[in-house]
Amino acid sequence: MKKFFYFFALMFVVMGFTACNDDEKDTLPFISFEKGSYTLGANVGDEVIVTVNATKPVEKETEVAFTATGTDAANYTLSAEKFVIKIGEKTASIKVTSAKATQNEETLVLTLVQTPGEKFQLGTVSYTNITLAGGGI
Repeated sequence: MKKFFYFFALMFVVMGFTACNDDEKDTLPFISFEKGSYTLGANVGDEVIVTVNATKPVEKETEVAFTATGTDAANYTLSAEKFVIKIGEKTASIKVTSAKATQNEETLVLTLVQTPGEKFQLGTVSYTNITLAGGGI
């Protein structure tokens, strides 16, 4: 009976080591926006560089997709539809450019929100606000 008990105990230990395979998720880098907010000038052509940072160099080229919400897309242009972190690097940037002069008293805010990916985990700053400066700022 003791041998039977030891056999089952050994089986549970072996199954426990093989069933818990979260090692890959633990090794994925966390990726966050560098800053939680930016300010974009009111003149056509004013630009701001928005950057994402990984906690460690990526082992595979990593695309960080995002959604853009808030102000009308006619107010700005984006240099890319996603951030691309090259192998061995930790950062990627895109340019946000004013597409038309803002003279309004109202504050316009563009929000970029990271989309989860398979090659990384979302970091602590997974969205950023870009304030489009107008006459009221």
